[in-house]
Amino acid sequence: MGVERYSMVKLNQGTVSIRDQDRLEGKMKVYPNPADQFVQLEFELLFSKVNTVMNVYDQLGRKVSTYTIGTNTQGVEVLDTRKLVSGLYIVEIVQEGQHVSSEKFIVQH
Repeated sequence: MGVERYSMVKLNQGTVSIRDQDRLEGKMKVYPNPADQFVQLEFELLFSKVNTVMNVYDQLGRKVSTYTIGTNTQGVEVLDTRKLVSGLYIVEIVQEGQHVSSEKFIVQH
């Protein structure tokens, strides 16, 4: 269970509520899950923006890693998980300070 995000999108015919704005702006796959030695963070974004980063947080909300994506709209980053403590992690893509997409993964040694 997580926080559900809702956005309102204005169309010519009226206003439509969109659940899970991530589908509009980008998507991400994280594998293998659970991870032991590494995890691959695959992303595909709708928009190319200069200030795009991928942040990884532990279950206490501490940032453990940051990757600069730049203007890439798709790609794969590999995170070495051998030095991470076993537990839950969240990876988030941020473009120009705005949340775009996020996924959870587990490190299990």
